[in-house]
Amino acid sequence: MVYTIFSIFFILLLVYVVTRTVYGYFRRNRKERILYLREFKKGKCVAIYLIAIPLFFLGYIYVQESGPYAVFESISKTFNSVINMVALRFEFMNVETLMKDNYLYGVAVIVCNILCILNAGVFIASLAQQYFWEEACHRRFNKNSGEKYILVGDNLGCRRIYNSITDGRKILVSAGSKKDISELYMENIDSFAINDELDFLIPQIRSFAKKSDNENTKLFIVINTEDENKNLHITEKLREVIHDRFGDNPDLYMRLRIYVFASSMYEGLYHDTETSIGCFRLVNKYKIVGMDFAEKYPHALGMRGYIDYETSLVDGGLNINTVFVGFGDINREIYRYLSITDQFISMDGGRIHSHPVNYHIFDINNAQDDVTLCQDHYRYLNEFCHYDEGSGLYVPKVDTEKYLPLPELPSRDFFHRININDKEFYRILRSIFTKDGNNFNRIVVAVGSDMENLNIAGRLKVKLNDWNISNTNIYVYSREKEDGVLQDNICYFGNEEKNIYNMAEIDDSMLIHFSLNRNRVYALESARKTGTRQSEEEVRRIADRKWFVEWPENKRDSNLYASLAVRSKLLMMGLDYEKKKANGKYLSYDEYMAIYAGDDLPTFDEGGSHGKGSGVRKIMDVRASRAYNMAYQEHLRWNAYMLSCGIVPADKETILCEKDEDGNFTNGNSYLKRHHGNLTDFDGLREFAKMIAERDGISAEKVDVICYDYQILDDAWWILDEIGYGIKRA
Repeated sequence: MVYTIFSIFFILLLVYVVTRTVYGYFRRNRKERILYLREFKKGKCVAIYLIAIPLFFLGYIYVQESGPYAVFESISKTFNSVINMVALRFEFMNVETLMKDNYLYGVAVIVCNILCILNAGVFIASLAQQYFWEEACHRRFNKNSGEKYILVGDNLGCRRIYNSITDGRKILVSAGSKKDISELYMENIDSFAINDELDFLIPQIRSFAKKSDNENTKLFIVINTEDENKNLHITEKLREVIHDRFGDNPDLYMRLRIYVFASSMYEGLYHDTETSIGCFRLVNKYKIVGMDFAEKYPHALGMRGYIDYETSLVDGGLNINTVFVGFGDINREIYRYLSITDQFISMDGGRIHSHPVNYHIFDINNAQDDVTLCQDHYRYLNEFCHYDEGSGLYVPKVDTEKYLPLPELPSRDFFHRININDKEFYRILRSIFTKDGNNFNRIVVAVGSDMENLNIAGRLKVKLNDWNISNTNIYVYSREKEDGVLQDNICYFGNEEKNIYNMAEIDDSMLIHFSLNRNRVYALESARKTGTRQSEEEVRRIADRKWFVEWPENKRDSNLYASLAVRSKLLMMGLDYEKKKANGKYLSYDEYMAIYAGDDLPTFDEGGSHGKGSGVRKIMDVRASRAYNMAYQEHLRWNAYMLSCGIVPADKETILCEKDEDGNFTNGNSYLKRHHGNLTDFDGLREFAKMIAERDGISAEKVDVICYDYQILDDAWWILDEIGYGIKRA
């Protein structure tokens, strides 16, 4: 009877262990389940063996003769049997007697041994499953003929990009250990072990090139090892292989894209790779954050009451102030984007002119000595201007008679080398925000960690309250917090998972689609002006080839910056855009044009499509209108972009006489020599057109370029509509 009671007790314990194990398995996620099954290896699943000790002791003591050493002998045999169970060597000889005499005891012993076998078997199966999983990953990826993605580098960024890809076949590769691959397997990320990334990438590219020219078959490679030297090494080797093997193969490069993560410091090292083969793209995560900030939070978003929505002009006495607390990679990129895209205009003496934003930059380092700013962004300022102490303005130091009217400076920049914990910092900040006149203020904080940034923002908010300064938004860089959460005038930006490590933002964002369509519109307008006899489809195909294959990064960036500024332009008119919703109220084309242009509308070619680059504007005799104001603002933006690239105005002699290596007039436009004939104001552009017309014996309208400044808003409604966006009242 005693043995029966103990047997029932052991059976109940084993049932409890099984039940608890099954329940624990199904309540866990994939990674936790696999680790749970593998706990045998780490010696954590000891419950079965703890139950086996008294179970086997009961069987041994049953057959032992009574005596002083019987208990010790039974204990010794029990532990020996349990140790053998761990190695899956089962012994029934000494417990067989009780198993025959007591049915329930026999059931308990058999169940205990079966659980030991299952425990080991499940562990072995989980390891075998990983091996077969790796093989299946490889086979699935190689067989797929649609869109394929290869992510190079095992890190949080690559894993986030992997999870952001919803279509096509994807795989993550890294020269890591089996332990690293096991981690990926647990997270259900397709991968397999390799010795060297290039040993996998090069055969994949060669295999891809052999396949059909089906435009739906595409290969995307993202190189993000978080090691700049390794990224550069992989990129250089791929460039050599692609260049030597495929040479000039634009049809291939339209379907092959290689994205390389690189910081601003190392971008110059990739210049030859990027410009020689069009399938390479550089990805600077700080630029992505800067672009995202400029699109989501342009100055005009918070300037209701400061902008005349009938004319899109601001009051001449308005001080637009943006303060950067810290000027590292993040704030430097935000400054570059805002200083280009956010151009404002005001009226003075009956003439429209630039109304620049004041940027106050606080950093403990000498921020204006940044190499990119000195060599590119401030080249025009350093070579063409000098600071006049009397007026407090920058004035030309070149012979202005030799140039068309020089472009206005895009912004007013003030650098303050100071520790933000210094009380002088708060004194200067207060003087900026309380300057005489009307002030629109905002602050961007990006100094260190998320907690540091938030702490600084909180201190600034307290100071603003002390000074009785309201309606000043503080934008805080946070890698993890959700973007756009505005609480007590503090707004977060820079979420890495959504904005940086997201394939849609890298390759398929709204701005990329808008820019691509804008480039097609520009090509259609150029074809119309030059009388090119090509179908719209052919013009679009050529434009796409230039975009994806032939153009270097700065040419694509020119379109991206133009597209990025569209939201700011719409906000200046009291409008905005958003992705279309089922119940959304959006302006029709005619309603939009009535607000934007009034009766200053473009005319359309007979038989041409209404909009989409077919509009014609005769600019030589313009008239005052909002459309004219916005075209002037667009040219200020274009000037700002070109100046930021280190391109300066060409003098009149260069405009008239310079020729390229083929003997054709350049009209002063040379990206190699970094000068351009159109870096001037509207009066200068009219003079430019007359100069070229007289030289070539053609009409000035044939070489007019002001029409292109109208183009982006003339066609904004169509371009947004094509990519699923609508224009609404703000």
